[in-house]
Parts: sequence; structure tokens; C-alpha cells
Amino acid sequence: MIISPGAIDRLYRLAGGLAAISLVVTVIGTLLPGQDLPPDLPPDTFLHAMGFGIPTLLTAFAVSTRRRMLALVLAIAVVAVSTELLQNFVPDRDASLHDVAANAFGIVVGCVLGPDQVGDHGVVDERLEPVRTPGRHVQGAGLGGRQRERDRLPVDRGTDA
Repeated sequence: MIISPGAIDRLYRLAGGLAAISLVVTVIGTLLPGQDLPPDLPPDTFLHAMGFGIPTLLTAFAVSTRRRMLALVLAIAVVAVSTELLQNFVPDRDASLHDVAANAFGIVVGCVLGPDQVGDHGVVDERLEPVRTPGRHVQGAGLGGRQRERDRLPVDRGTDA
């Protein structure tokens, strides 16, 4: 089955949107007062690992370069530590190094499972031949779908000169 570049670009945007939504849900969940949490939740460690691992994994699908991935993973890590510190000010919640470790574990797992996806849809992937359009843009340039030709990274095609 052949998938059009436009459909693939929409999937990457969807992954980015889902990453943002899942991170927002995680932040809301970590900052809810303890008495507002349902009594039958899975173990806290599992929730923290999944809460920050899923957005990290989805981010790996959404970005087109390792540099963007690193920047977004660092942002997710800052959010993870910040929410844990903010729990000191939430009724019936407290900050815990154990939770920070679970957050970090989730982020690391998301990074480990995701790197094979990074670059597979960006211009830095030498397996993809850019598609030229009349506007001298290059399609397949990550989330935006287009990148000016002069900004495109040179790609080694494996030919010896």
C-alpha cells in the first residue's frame, strides 16, 4: 500500500498534537488535589512513567530532526520536574524523588523506543528524495511539509566522486 506524502505529513502532525494533548493531561493529573483523584488508579510509578513516556514517544514520531527531538525532550523533562515541584503547593500532594525518577524513566523509554522514527520523514533522511514544486520548495521537510530549498541540508547519496 502506497501512502501519499500528504497523508504521512498529516500523521506526523497528528502525533505532535497527541503528544501535546497527552502532556497537558499528564500535567493536569499530576496537579489535581489528592482528594480529587479516583481511588482505583494504577500504581503511582506506572502513571508517572506513562504520563511522560507517551508524550516523549509521540514527539519522536512528530519531529523531523534529532535537534528538535532533543529540544522537545528537554522541555518535557523540565515540565516533569516542574510539576513535581508544584505538587508541594497542591493539597494532599507532595513532591517525591521517586516520582521524578519515574518521570525520567518514562522519558528515557520514550526516547529509546522513538529514535528510529526521528529523521524518517525529514530532509535529513538520505533515503528520501525531495519532491520539487514550482515554488522552489522541498516537500517532506518535517512538520511544515515544506522547506525553502536554500535551507535544505545537503544529503550524501553515497556516490563517490
